[in-house]
Amino acid sequence: MSVPGVEDVSVDLLSGIADVSGKHLDDEAIIAAVESIGFDIHRK
Repeated sequence: MSVPGVEDVSVDLLSGIADVSGKHLDDEAIIAAVESIGFDIHRK
């Protein structure tokens, strides 16, 4: 799934942390995309 504005994503599977970067990011769209593939979101 693609989310507008996202330019790069890095994921550390051991810690469970994903870093998303880009321009004009829509937090809710990113959360929906991640949840749609079966992962939970825990915001910092």
